[in-house]
Amino acid sequence: MDFGRQNKSVISKLRVKGKNLENVAARIHFERLLSNTDLMPQGLSPHTIVCIKKISDPKPATLRLSHTELRFTEAWQKKVTLEIEKLYQKAYYPIREFVPANAESLIFNDYSELLACLAIDYCNGAIAERWWWKSLLPNLNLAKSVAEVWLDAVEFTPGSFQILVDKQKAVQFVEKLDDAEAERLLNGILRVFSLKKLQTALSEPVTKAEIEKVKFQIEESERPAKRKVQAKNVEIEPLSPYVSLVPEIKTIELDFVRQNLVGIGYLLAKSPRRVRSGQIAAKIKIYRTEIEAVKTTKSQKNLTVEQKTFGKKPANIEKSNVSNEKDKLVSLTNYREATSPPSEKSEPVQTPKRTFDEIVFSEEPKPETVEKKITPKAIRPNEAKKSVFNFEETKPEDKTEKVSLQDSKTEPSEKTEKKTAEIDVALETSEQEIADFIFFTRFGGVFYLLNLGIFLSLYRDFTENLAEEIDLNIWDFTALISLEFLGDVVKKDAVWRFLEDWSGRAEGEVLGSGFMPETDWRISTDWLETFQSFRKWSWFTAKNRLIVRHPANFPVIDVELTGDFDVQFAAELDKYRKYFDEIENLQMPQAETFTSFERWLSNLTDYIKARLLQALNLENEAEIGEILFKHTAQVNVSGAHLDINFSLADLPLAVRFSGLDRDPGWIPAAGKFVRFYFV
Repeated sequence: MDFGRQNKSVISKLRVKGKNLENVAARIHFERLLSNTDLMPQGLSPHTIVCIKKISDPKPATLRLSHTELRFTEAWQKKVTLEIEKLYQKAYYPIREFVPANAESLIFNDYSELLACLAIDYCNGAIAERWWWKSLLPNLNLAKSVAEVWLDAVEFTPGSFQILVDKQKAVQFVEKLDDAEAERLLNGILRVFSLKKLQTALSEPVTKAEIEKVKFQIEESERPAKRKVQAKNVEIEPLSPYVSLVPEIKTIELDFVRQNLVGIGYLLAKSPRRVRSGQIAAKIKIYRTEIEAVKTTKSQKNLTVEQKTFGKKPANIEKSNVSNEKDKLVSLTNYREATSPPSEKSEPVQTPKRTFDEIVFSEEPKPETVEKKITPKAIRPNEAKKSVFNFEETKPEDKTEKVSLQDSKTEPSEKTEKKTAEIDVALETSEQEIADFIFFTRFGGVFYLLNLGIFLSLYRDFTENLAEEIDLNIWDFTALISLEFLGDVVKKDAVWRFLEDWSGRAEGEVLGSGFMPETDWRISTDWLETFQSFRKWSWFTAKNRLIVRHPANFPVIDVELTGDFDVQFAAELDKYRKYFDEIENLQMPQAETFTSFERWLSNLTDYIKARLLQALNLENEAEIGEILFKHTAQVNVSGAHLDINFSLADLPLAVRFSGLDRDPGWIPAAGKFVRFYFV
């Protein structure tokens, strides 16, 4: 199926009866007729998938196969549409109800639901019994596996994992995948959603120093003086950061890859900004380090046991080896090694768990912390409450009900437990509500900046290498540039709240927090291609920096001076030689002292202003805000989609000619299919 297209009708099998029919000619003729016909029911969401088992010709023997016919007759088309609407009205929803074998039609609210239902039927061994899978996925079980179907539609998997976690099928599903499939699916999610911080945390080697540090903490926590009760065979086991969200992970003892597959997939749907913020990446790194430290400690203990048993009876040695095998912790540096669950036949032991927050803050392990964690209740996509925002809706506190932890029964001394509860409550009350909603804005052109970021190669579309993307959240980029052109007035619009919700910033953080640009600025030569008519450049020095400016009023070079000036000056200008004929020295007043981020943002916005003036054929910067940004729009946010609806009558020709109104499609950094509709 084509996941990128919407409002598309697919007929898997068409039977035509008539006289003197030739198969190929008849097929081509009907394909042409159907391509010019809209059979979709009125009011249907473009993301909805309606599957109809069979529909018969409502007006038999009335169709003509003349090649001069370009459309079906209006009467026939109305009759077919009416039949489809009847079947649509009585269709079943497989995600929330039982579908009988004689069902004639069914509905998936989006492709995430379809994938989730496929996974559930896969777990239940019911795929062969469902007639709709043969129509929707004809190659399933022949040339394609269920895992490959998911891999072909990775963009929709977060919503699918959210449904599976809600139905307690996520762990069962990833267990049925083989090791290679699970790893490919995890890597696909990291790549398609441009989760570079998580990729680094999952793949970079854990250093010996990091292992020794955590190992020391584990050893210290096992000393009798540090414990009120010292039980025999007590061992510290790492606690997955996803346990509070998906408790089944703890129960089933998933391996490292499958834990991250479920956890990251679920969080991308539940709290996408939290996944991109870097906090989860830090916890994953600590988790891996702790596992390696426990493994090292365990290996040393096993070696000591083997030394002590030397010279004893073979039976005792065999018994010791069996015991060690039962308690063995397997290294997770290799994704394909599974974590061995504790043996049911072994003697009961007390196994206190340690959370990441306890490791970070060097607190004493609290076994009861895990039991008291608040697990957020997942909400099914078709039960998600939609909300409509007004133009002037700006206060973040109005979006969700504030939850105070001061009224809880948590003991004040339980700092780690309170912190965990605060995170989980925020997920339940805040993050879910941004998953599916509608709002109106007076500044719909803000979303054109997504295309601008891709045009400048700051961000990549799905066809390009993601390694060279900047590490600034794309919604922060959009907010920063729109603020530059529109000023504080944009903060009074609902679009600002949307940008804040999806930016990945923690409460209290400023725009661009966590982004560390390079201290030196050199623009790409690609950015100069449209400015080749400007041949006289200028340069000056300020605050021990060399600055070369373009006559279109933007900096080409802004670097720190090091060593011999003449040598550096010639080296810096070398790759730009073909873009200027003359360069003059200017005497400029000393510039203010900027941070690296402020300097980067100032240089970038100067270039963007010059580029937009050129692309929109304007002369005054003040006109950019009016022409590009001030457009009333309705914005629909749902699952993997962001749909911005404009009035075609209000679309300036300058924007049309610039290409900024094109459909970006899938944007990895945004984690959304972005489409512009003009009606």
